[in-house]
Formats: sequence, structure tokens, C-alpha cells
Amino acid sequence: MIIHSVYRAFFRILTITINLVYIIIDFFSQNYQPFRTEYQYFYFPEELMGYRFIGACKLTYILRLLLISIFFTFPFINVNCQTKWSPLGAKWYYNYQELLTYNAHGYKLFVNIGDTIINNRFTEIIQETFYRYDGEEFKRGNKYISFEDNMLYLYNGDEFELIFDFNLNKNDTLKIDMEIQEICDSVSAIIIDSTSTLNYNGFELKSVHASYIQYYNKDFSDTPEKFHYTFTERIGSERSFMYMPKCQFDDYFGNTDLRCYEDKEIGTVKGYYWNYFHEDEPCDTLINDSLTIFEDIFINNGILIYPNPVTDKLNIINNHNDINLIRLYNLQGKLLLELPILTTLSINLNNYPSGLYIIKFIGVQPFDIKIIKQ
Repeated sequence: MIIHSVYRAFFRILTITINLVYIIIDFFSQNYQPFRTEYQYFYFPEELMGYRFIGACKLTYILRLLLISIFFTFPFINVNCQTKWSPLGAKWYYNYQELLTYNAHGYKLFVNIGDTIINNRFTEIIQETFYRYDGEEFKRGNKYISFEDNMLYLYNGDEFELIFDFNLNKNDTLKIDMEIQEICDSVSAIIIDSTSTLNYNGFELKSVHASYIQYYNKDFSDTPEKFHYTFTERIGSERSFMYMPKCQFDDYFGNTDLRCYEDKEIGTVKGYYWNYFHEDEPCDTLINDSLTIFEDIFINNGILIYPNPVTDKLNIINNHNDINLIRLYNLQGKLLLELPILTTLSINLNNYPSGLYIIKFIGVQPFDIKIIKQ
């Protein structure tokens, strides 16, 4: 986008310069005839320029030419570096997986529906609509984003919050506020690992690859975990719309990855998840396997857990000689239960609210398993 704008501005300035040089040389040779070009922005009409220099000094005439050049050039130079993040009508499709015992995938649709001004900023209005796997539709209101000086902002109701900075290059630090939940002790700075350029239908879009490390509290895990994510101009993040990293236990059950981005200029761009698993499916596909029954037994590292998802009683069979203790955590890292285990164990989860939980198996080589409480 920026390269095309610079090219157009350069061409216009070059054309004006050629006009000026030709006019000045022709004027001093006393044989002035305005040079004409078919380029629409620099066609000098006779009424404006005149065919001959009449009744004014040469200096005044030259200044007149300079003022005309400035008049024609200034509107095409972007002096405040303010640009649009996406064109009108642009669409983002993000997957939405519901945590049921069968495949149930709807999607969230974000559409650029217009512009407005908020806090003296040019702001794009993005309408959000949620489509459930069964076809039920919910309007979620609007989001407001601003893209200035190659930096992307999201309006949070009071002010614009920085989401991503496309001025950054390898080894630079992205300075944003990151939410840290109870499960985390601390988080590293967000570092830019690399940048790349993607070409879609002649449009070059910058893609920036970042990473950070989060450190859990000692009651949960002694092993830090590194996370990677990417932001691309126009398209945004593969993980969710206007993605903001958080220091939390990553949820691998609920898939919210990008399905598709599309606009009239670059066409349709499919996200990695959708292109890999649903290459031939339209972006607005609803997945409803409610008539299919799936096996609810889960095996990991010699540990058998069933049923998962669970409604009341969770059964665990321990075939792992090194495991002697289990701990149950919620996604905020709060320890809910600690029990010894020999070979079998049943846990009553009837009084726990629905959601995701982590069972940590303690032994020589501890590991985690996620369960769904319905």
C-alpha cells in the first residue's frame, strides 16, 4: 500500500519538474509554448498558463509556476501518515468451536462497514456477528480500530490501545500492556523474531513474527513456555481478531483460528487452519456433527481417563509407575483438589462449574491433561 502511494507521488513530482524545466527554458528562449502531458493531474490548460508572458517580470512568472506546481502536488502527499487498515467491505472469518462431545464449529464474522472519528482519530467501524454451529445468529455490536503511522490501535471505550506496531524489525521489542492471570508469575517482553513480505494480487503486505515467554507460578509448573504469533497487514492475526497476547494457560480445545480474510482488492486469503483442514469448504461453513457419537476415552502416557467431557464422575486408571499424586486446577491456576493415586481413582466433579480444567500428574516426569466439565 505504501509502496504504491510513494510511486504515484514520485511520478507526479517528476512530471511537474519536467514541465517546469521545459517552460523555463522555452521562456528564456522567447519562444514559450506550454508543454502538455496526457497525465490527468498535470494537464495545464491554456486559461491557467496562457501562451505568452504578458506584462510581468520574469521573477514573478517563475514564482507563479512554482505556486502552480505546489498546488498540483500537495494534495497527493500524505503529510500525516494516516492510512486505512482495511478497505470498506473487508471481511474476516474466525472459527468458533463449541466444547461439546461432537464437532460443533460456527464462526465469527467481522466486516468493515464504514468510518468515523473518535478522539480526533480516523476510525474504521468493524461490525461483529456470531454464527453458531446450528445456524443461530447473534449481533455482537461494533469494534473500532485506527491505523496511524503503521501502528494498529483498538478502541476500548475510553482510549485507543496499541495492538501492533508494523514499524518494528528483527530483535525490536513490541511495547504493549499484557494481561497477566493468576496462573502466571511473570512474562517476558514481546520480541520480533523476523519479518516477511506476502504478495496477494499485486499488493505487498508486511508480516511480522513475534514471540514471548511466560513463567507460571511454582504451584502450577516450573517449566516456562514460549509462544509465537504473527501479525500481517490488513489480515491481522491467525489466532483471533485483533489478537492481544495474555499470560494464561493456553486453551487448545477451543479453536478460534482465522478461516479467511477477503476484500475486493486482494481477493480471499485462507488462514493456515482452514486451508489445511477445510481447503475446499466455503469460509462461512457451519460444522454440526451432533448426530455422531465419539469415543470419550482419553489415553496419555499410560493414563486412561473417561469420560472426557465429563458431567459428574471422572475415572482415572493409572498404568504409569512413576505417578503417585494428582492435582486439579482451573484455568486461572487455582489449586482445587489434590489426591494420591495408586492404580485407580474416581473424582466427583458434580459440584464444579462447567468449563476447562487441568489435571497435573505428579511424579518423576510430571505432565498435564485437560478435561472438559459439562
